[in-house]
Amino acid sequence: MKMIEILLLIAIIAIAFTSLASASYHTSTFGGSVVIQNSPPVLSNETPEHELQGVSVSTTEVSVNISDNGGFFNYTIEGSFLNDVSENVTTNGEKNATIISIEPLTTYTWYVNATDNISWTNATYTFVTENDGSIHYTSSTFGGSVTITEEGENEMYFTGNESTITSYGLFNISVYLDPVDYVKAWEFSIDFNESAMELTDIAEGDFFTKHGYSTLFVDGNTSNDNGTILGIFSLIVGQGNTSEAGYLLNMTFRPLVAQSTSSINFNASTEPPPGITNETVYLNLSFTNATITLDITDFPSNSSSSPVWKIGHTSVYDVSLNMIVGLTDLTNIATNYKETGANGWINADVNDDGKVSLSDLTMVTTHYGEDYT
Repeated sequence: MKMIEILLLIAIIAIAFTSLASASYHTSTFGGSVVIQNSPPVLSNETPEHELQGVSVSTTEVSVNISDNGGFFNYTIEGSFLNDVSENVTTNGEKNATIISIEPLTTYTWYVNATDNISWTNATYTFVTENDGSIHYTSSTFGGSVTITEEGENEMYFTGNESTITSYGLFNISVYLDPVDYVKAWEFSIDFNESAMELTDIAEGDFFTKHGYSTLFVDGNTSNDNGTILGIFSLIVGQGNTSEAGYLLNMTFRPLVAQSTSSINFNASTEPPPGITNETVYLNLSFTNATITLDITDFPSNSSSSPVWKIGHTSVYDVSLNMIVGLTDLTNIATNYKETGANGWINADVNDDGKVSLSDLTMVTTHYGEDYT
């Protein structure tokens, strides 16, 4: 036999032994046959975790743990945003691929394949990146379209179908928030021209509820005589937050005169001023007021205003110890909702019963707005 044939035979035998070494098998001699059963490589502990949201845009790699008890396998990690990896290895453990670049608020998909030359396994993973402040949604006009701008701030403004009311009847105005941060709670007061229009209905928007969160919503103290809605707020009860744009508040008004204008403003001079928070602190907020024009041609001559119902405004204790009872106190309680410990172990356990519950929220709401400075 020639030397080249001997070398070729050795290579073929080596490949065969490598394949057998990769297999996890047992034998069965019933009837004289041998049955080989192989276990494919196992994938686990992917990072970022599959379907995770809010992944940092500074993330530099993806990784996954690959194990095979045969001792030899090859694998690939691929994705349009990755430096793809393809290797033959003999060691189990974490395998990774570096990220070329990722953008905010984007869904990314990556793929892992592994084989021991007998069996193979694969998986598809996805994750969604955070909003790092570079993408911002804003309405171009009152009642206008939504466009994307390159801004890095949380913006709150009024929106509606029309800024000029030409037909008599109820009309709607909403408050919209475009956040760049994750938000857990919001609060503000509103004023309007009481001689031009009156509030007939007020309801929480879908900013929190469209994500399935339970909220503590207070629709404020409405005075049509003064043209004010004071102390409106909402917060997520328990864990949770969102950075997706949405409606905070929906209001319905009725015109009182045929021709007039009315500014509708976020009142920055009352307590509390307009604000949004995460789990611990107030966030930077930009807000924009609006003007409603009444130019109604079919206004009834015998129309009379009917006062809207009024809601008593409630308060909370100073749980956060900042000397002013406000939204941060309610947020503190909501963040620790259903936590347990020794009686009064944290400030959120207001009634010292060893658990943070609805009774604590109920008790502290009687002191909202108190200023201890």
